[in-house]
Amino acid sequence: MRFITMNSLLWSTTALFGLLLSLVLAWHILSPVNFFYSQWYDLIAIDENIAEYGPLNRNRIGFETTSRAEHERLMGELVVAINNNGIGFEEINYHDNDGKVIDNLLTAAELTHMRDVSHLVRWMNVCAVGLALLMVALLIALRKASVLMPSLPSLSVKMLGLIAVLAVGVLLIGPVKVFYQLHVWLFPDKNQWFFYYEDSLMTTLLKAPVIFGPIAVVLLLVALIVWWFGFSMIARFMRPIMANE
Repeated sequence: MRFITMNSLLWSTTALFGLLLSLVLAWHILSPVNFFYSQWYDLIAIDENIAEYGPLNRNRIGFETTSRAEHERLMGELVVAINNNGIGFEEINYHDNDGKVIDNLLTAAELTHMRDVSHLVRWMNVCAVGLALLMVALLIALRKASVLMPSLPSLSVKMLGLIAVLAVGVLLIGPVKVFYQLHVWLFPDKNQWFFYYEDSLMTTLLKAPVIFGPIAVVLLLVALIVWWFGFSMIARFMRPIMANE
């Protein structure tokens, strides 16, 4: 019984590490397609949000006159800068339909916040490298010690169960409350992270926080696919000693 409990604990830990690593990989898989911004644009009516709040912005003018193609370009530049340690945020400008620069997209407060986001992504990448090395070492140790791996379906059910519990918890607390609390925990107290549409073209462009709901769902789905393929390969690596629970 003790052996089974330790076996389960070791593989549950490995599976959780794998999910965290898969989330980071999913982030980078989705970055080149701007987290499907073009699809969410229609789904959550970002164009209507820009048309309504663009003229009301207290810091910038003319954003409501910009095109959908311009909005998609701006989203792409934001994603690139986020993944490049914040380099390039200051140069993000929005243009009229003739290609003439109207103004900078980000205010000083938004620049600070987006740099905080980019620094968070950088540390996420560093942690992912460390986590990958830890997983490799753990898997080698498990194989050498002939620690039996649960069947992939069994491990998958446990992982889905954990995600379901977390999802229910988020729904009970409230997705927006959880989103805001994560910002409180992750970003410096002195730096602004909440912006009204009337003060922020970035928030208007994203229709934040609404857009983060579908992005989070897709991010999780991609991470689960990555996790499953990854543990399929791990199962092959562990095949000499693999046995169903």
